[in-house]
Amino acid sequence: MIGTKPNGNGEEGQIVLDQIRTVDKQRLIKKLGSANTSTQAKVLDVLREMFAELVLETIRQKEGDIFIYLNSLIF
Repeated sequence: MIGTKPNGNGEEGQIVLDQIRTVDKQRLIKKLGSANTSTQAKVLDVLREMFAELVLETIRQKEGDIFIYLNSLIF
């Protein structure tokens, strides 16, 4: 979770990256605020880290599957 400074409407916000969803722009009713450049950079850094971990875990799983398959061929 990344906290943000007041964003124009006087309220402080939070960005919870593990709860981000895609939404069609047509479904958005009004803009509540925006994140400053520093917060945007933090968000991108955390997302890069999250997706890097996801990719590494996927690779580990695939390597494990390949290892199991090769062992089944040998034995």
